[in-house]
Amino acid sequence: MAFPQTRHTLIQRLAAGGDDSDWKDFLADYWGPVCGFALRRGDYKLADAEDVASQTFEVVLRNKLLQRWVKSKQAKLRTLLCSVVCRVQANQFRSNRRKELFEQKFVDEVIRVADQESSNALDEGFIAAWVDDLLQNTLQGLARDYHTQGKGDYFRVLHGRLCQGLSIEEVAELLNISSSAVNNYYRHVRKRLGESLEANLRAQVFRYCQAEEAEAEFQAEWDSLAEYLSRHGGLEDAVARTYQRLENQQLQNNKPRRIKDTLTKIRLAPPAP
Repeated sequence: MAFPQTRHTLIQRLAAGGDDSDWKDFLADYWGPVCGFALRRGDYKLADAEDVASQTFEVVLRNKLLQRWVKSKQAKLRTLLCSVVCRVQANQFRSNRRKELFEQKFVDEVIRVADQESSNALDEGFIAAWVDDLLQNTLQGLARDYHTQGKGDYFRVLHGRLCQGLSIEEVAELLNISSSAVNNYYRHVRKRLGESLEANLRAQVFRYCQAEEAEAEFQAEWDSLAEYLSRHGGLEDAVARTYQRLENQQLQNNKPRRIKDTLTKIRLAPPAP
């Protein structure tokens, strides 16, 4: 799957320094995938993975890795981020002084390594984390919309059927509605889920592409996402798996605070020597 390639508009602004809103958008797009990737690489608790993510973005900013990446752009940005995550994790048990020396050494090599090594081994774990994050964001937005419209039962039907594995009859009994209403609600919210997923992916792709390239890039990513979901049981199974990963819920709850803390940290930190 070709992950949305962040090589244009937003990245160009970040490479030039970027303002707080640019960095906030970047972290909002990549915080979940980076945390999820860190979780999948070892026996990590969520707090540990969040610490790795914070250190990863600090390394990226302090060492101006985006500026250096823009000049080469031979590797995918996700491969660069994965390489930093791997090295941060390898470095996490070192003393503070040795960490500083290790960082100075690996930031000089990380782009070269990302350019040279195959990204296939990294892609699957990172893409799985990205899909989880995209689905979580989509489901949260969908739930908010239905509740705002006074149609909370529509989303409860989707949640009951996919996330809790309940039968139509069980959902109908719990919500005190008919089985036919459950079917109707499910068809409605399932259609909205697909539309919202498409809209969210489009918005993400458009943040990073020039206008003349955005539509073609989106279509390629949409087709790739469909192929990935098909290989992993379809959208419904992906939603169920995402819900069953408890850390995904906790990650979403922690995300605003951790992003804010990380932005403050990297803005106050001195540049790397």
